[in-house]
Amino acid sequence: MTKKQLTYRPFQNSDTKDLISVIIQSWDYDSFLKPQIANHFAHLFLYYELSRASFNQVAVMDNQAVGIIVGEIKDQTKPTKNKAYWLKMIYHASKLLLSKDGRKLLYHYVYGSQAVNKNLLEQLHTPFEAELAFFTVSPLAQG
Repeated sequence: MTKKQLTYRPFQNSDTKDLISVIIQSWDYDSFLKPQIANHFAHLFLYYELSRASFNQVAVMDNQAVGIIVGEIKDQTKPTKNKAYWLKMIYHASKLLLSKDGRKLLYHYVYGSQAVNKNLLEQLHTPFEAELAFFTVSPLAQG
């Protein structure tokens, strides 16, 4: 069995479709969300993380994006291109707001997950200058 070669490079818009599939598959969204809700939520999450990124790298295997890592350096000016992701976030959030399931999911994410994250960080009593904001890898590239 030959080992597949991974390469790494910054995110490109053409990676979106592959990475949305990776997010949905890795986090098992399709097991508890309707396909359209899972798709919009995965887009929203990806664009949110990219909007605040100081750094990102996409893992590519056989010309397909199979993973991404996103980091943020606190108090650092973000690249201007990151602001474009906010418009994409608004689009996908508005699509989620059109359904009861989408609204419920957004409420849980904004008020539930974010509150838990904030609470955990406050318990550390240590300020961090950087954050690994997002990391996911397709099962195809794991192992």
